Amino acid sequence: MLDYTKLHQLFAENQWREADLETKRLILSARGKDSQKEIEIEDLSQISYDCLEKLDRLWRKYSSDRFGFSRQYQLWQSLGGNKPDANYQTWLNFGKQVGWLDKCWLSWSQLNFSIDAPVGSLPAAWVEEWEYGDFVITLFSRFEAEIGDWVQ
Repeated sequence: MLDYTKLHQLFAENQWREADLETKRLILSARGKDSQKEIEIEDLSQISYDCLEKLDRLWRKYSSDRFGFSRQYQLWQSLGGNKPDANYQTWLNFGKQVGWLDKCWLSWSQLNFSIDAPVGSLPAAWVEEWEYGDFVITLFSRFEAEIGDWVQ
């Protein structure tokens, strides 16, 4: 059972960077992993929806609906991610929209960790390497059929 106490505390203190890292830790813990290098795309299909929904709900609550997986998913959809031919250009457009891509992909430490960051820009640490766009796309594909009410 995951303990979200620390994440609540970080959000309450507006510590967005630390909350992002804690979110990553919780995602890894949900799969029994210690390191990003250990996680495989297949692991994303085995993270419980309860875990993802809880993380999303907390991000949305404390950011006044600016951040969270569902916000990222909605943005992805609006950029054409719902089309069967969504491709690398869709991923680039998404990166630009959320502030992860400028002239090149920004490192995680270069991201804006304030409440004024672009809508959907956080959480981001769970992706970590921007070439792992497949991780984001895989997670969003899970949302297609499963998340229902939590994107409303």
